[in-house]
Amino acid sequence: MRILMVLGKATGGIGVHVDTLTADLRERGHRVELVTDSLTAATFGWGDAHLLWPHGRDLVRLQAGWREARALARGADVVHAHGHQAGAWASSLGRTPLVVSLHNNVLPGSGPAVVATAVQRWVARRAALVTGASSDLVETARSFGARAELAAVPSPRVPALLASPAGDARTRLEAGGRLLTEVGADPTLPLVLAVARIAPQKRIDVLLQVARHLRGEAVVAVAGSADENLLARIRAQDPAGDLHLLGPRPDLDQLYASASVLVLTSSWEARALVVQEAMAAGLPVVATDTGGIPDLMRVGGDVVGRLVPVGDAAATVDAVRGLLAAPATRDEIAARGREVARGWPDRAGTARDWEEKYARVLG
Repeated sequence: MRILMVLGKATGGIGVHVDTLTADLRERGHRVELVTDSLTAATFGWGDAHLLWPHGRDLVRLQAGWREARALARGADVVHAHGHQAGAWASSLGRTPLVVSLHNNVLPGSGPAVVATAVQRWVARRAALVTGASSDLVETARSFGARAELAAVPSPRVPALLASPAGDARTRLEAGGRLLTEVGADPTLPLVLAVARIAPQKRIDVLLQVARHLRGEAVVAVAGSADENLLARIRAQDPAGDLHLLGPRPDLDQLYASASVLVLTSSWEARALVVQEAMAAGLPVVATDTGGIPDLMRVGGDVVGRLVPVGDAAATVDAVRGLLAAPATRDEIAARGREVARGWPDRAGTARDWEEKYARVLG
């Protein structure tokens, strides 16, 4: 099968998903080509990608890139676009069957609402299939007339995390103490970890409030990248240094093993990779009840961890305190989280699922 993947600017989870899916489909014998932006290609080492993503105002160059992408689409059996913008652009590339995977919501302020709605409706009707990484994305696509279904976006880190032993609450406190000593924090306190890039959607302002309330009870630290302007703004709002900024870390597995609780304060997430990884690592999660997070943490009538309202720092603090005060409960949640994670599709299962989806689209 010939598959054309289309992706715009991406340096995080969406790019990781496209990278692993492309590699796995190629390994299964499919011819997969990538159309993307130069930054995305450089981030993921896609030396063979076609750098045709539209940018700038040079109309001649834009038209030439579009014509080349259209030719690639004509030579493919299916075009698979990832994200709203990629879906809209890929919709103009001809009559090749189009699959659009939605990984993020259309956030307020991203453009005029009337235009955004019109584009979503156009893509929904043009695409042979729309998939969503969360249930709310699926429902939105269906409301615009799409044939839509949920599609898992697995973290490639989960199998290795499941293969490693998960320490109990006491072991985590000991490992956390060693790590906190390395970063100059109080090693006698439990580590409450956030893994997130510093961006508005991640609501670091709420995380900072949580850190202030937990002063003397826990060390709250966030691992993730940020530009210098955002970092300077956070530091200005945190003169006491309540929130420890760890920056990008290559040792996420060690962080997961050293923390007592993972906190995610985002205003919206799809199938959050960090929640998948924490559950697989046996790390209890406190996260906002939004987007695709409940898809991961609600199992039957139970919640594996704690879900809190978006923007509610007090509820988040209460949930964290409750877990820190109950090591046995943390161990129960850890065991249940790993059990749930073992039931998620792995990379091979995800590739097979996409083969089946493409086959259905092609009839």
